[in-house]
Amino acid sequence: MGLINKEDILLLYKDEHYVEKILEEYPVDYSEILAGIVGDLIGDGHLQGNPKWRIDYTSNSIDELKRFEDTIFKIFKIKGKIRTCSTNKFGKTYNYGVNCKSIAIILNSLGVPSYQVRFKIKDKISLFNFYNNISYDNKNKRDRLYSLVRNV
Repeated sequence: MGLINKEDILLLYKDEHYVEKILEEYPVDYSEILAGIVGDLIGDGHLQGNPKWRIDYTSNSIDELKRFEDTIFKIFKIKGKIRTCSTNKFGKTYNYGVNCKSIAIILNSLGVPSYQVRFKIKDKISLFNFYNNISYDNKNKRDRLYSLVRNV
């Protein structure tokens, strides 16, 4: 069984045919790479929910954005775009954006919050369950996610 199922996505998106297409096109399972994406988005990213359904990741380092791009591509086989953030008053930063409704819905189903800063108890439980299913083989990625989850 995969990490998410049809019922999880139907909570966010009501078109049953589209939900089946999402699961077929992007099957996801527990992995250190996926945990890294979830951790990155919770720490320095943002998931825009309905109606835009897109993800953004912000950094002052182009190399960091390229690392994130490679990570997204490893799982979802899609690339986004890097642009300069014009609204940051504290320094020069860049944004990596992916306009893909399917990926945003999947990540939201996994517990990446959209349009919210504070976590609900349900989100905390979801993140801890996700964390506990990550292999101990990749300590760095597991530790990075843990440092985010423990402070939630």
